[in-house]
Amino acid sequence: MEYRKKLVRQQILSQEHHFDDHKTSLGDVYESWMKPQIQKLDDLMKDVYTLKRPSFFLEVGSENTHLGLHLRNNHGIDGVCIDLSFDTLKLGVPKVAEKLDVEKKPLLVVADVHHMPFHKGAFDLICCFGSLHHFYELGRAIKEIREVCIEKGVFISSYDPLKPFLRPRQKESCSEISYGILENSYTLREYVTPLKKYFSKVTVKYPPSSEKLDVLCKIRRLKGTRIASTVQSLMPKKLALTLRLLWFGIDDFTSISVA
Repeated sequence: MEYRKKLVRQQILSQEHHFDDHKTSLGDVYESWMKPQIQKLDDLMKDVYTLKRPSFFLEVGSENTHLGLHLRNNHGIDGVCIDLSFDTLKLGVPKVAEKLDVEKKPLLVVADVHHMPFHKGAFDLICCFGSLHHFYELGRAIKEIREVCIEKGVFISSYDPLKPFLRPRQKESCSEISYGILENSYTLREYVTPLKKYFSKVTVKYPPSSEKLDVLCKIRRLKGTRIASTVQSLMPKKLALTLRLLWFGIDDFTSISVA
């Protein structure tokens, strides 16, 4: 929480620079992080609307609540956003709302996903972007999410990394780890198993980049040659996806789960 307090002061208020591997202004954070997530959310909501028309949402690990603000103002869905950091919600949300040019705000609650203070079946849409891999007990968190989701409700998650099946995922330098933030690394099976345990239907969606094995171009003797591009173009999409899951991993795991 101390880390998140400093981070929001850097990113949103631009008061001080604490971290070398994070953006230092709201404009930069919006372009690199918030805007792509909002666009991804809109794409996923098309799938959600084919299943049901949500009326009350919960965003887990909302941080500055850009997704919750977007759902409230642009999709017309009321809801609740939870995060562990009081400072992030208090300092970040007003500035982000101003950046998004929206007025209506969801209810903001400081809470832990492993111990959520809500009645069973309180929400018909739950979303969690970029947070599943930070939870200290993934199965328990998903169980809690299912308990506050109504029957036939929808849980969407995205922006979580997938660890390769056959080799350890290389960890990138990140100041989060130095502050005690958990950076768990899960395989596809490790994500999907608890989802299928608590939800009746789980659909996995892969980013378009997963259909391209662009790492072939990193092979020194093929780099910059037509051979690499030719091999890439001839490789079937399913084969490229399989190889990526087995050996290289994917940086954007997305799932749509129906209770």
